[in-house]
Amino acid sequence: MFACMYFAGLRPAEAAGLREKDCHLPATEWGLLTLEQTRPESSRRYSDSGSTHDVRGLKQRRRKAIRDVSIPPELVRILREHIERHGTAADGRLFRTRTGSVFAGTAYGKVWKEARTYALTPDQVASPLAGRTTCGMRRSC
Repeated sequence: MFACMYFAGLRPAEAAGLREKDCHLPATEWGLLTLEQTRPESSRRYSDSGSTHDVRGLKQRRRKAIRDVSIPPELVRILREHIERHGTAADGRLFRTRTGSVFAGTAYGKVWKEARTYALTPDQVASPLAGRTTCGMRRSC
């Protein structure tokens, strides 16, 4: 998931909704992600389905818009290996929990927080660089 966010610039909700059918992964060269949906997280009371992750269109785009994203060979290789090793959820999603559910923002938030300590200097970790807030907006919220 983090590789998709890094190499392809996907939002977390786009990565959560990424399906195998959205991935065009040639054996060599650049690949393509064809994004059609997202899986944003919200409170059940604010969702249309009563679930914490509704299927929605792409953020700030027309309702049925599609966004094509070229991906470098390194991400193509990572995704091919991920699919081979882990398969997909019943609906074709690449990233899921052990039970096949959509992962919670708190789960990848914990991983991201720990990853910052390995990738950044102590001063950078203490700064807002590559930081994440619980509200998903600016660090000041």
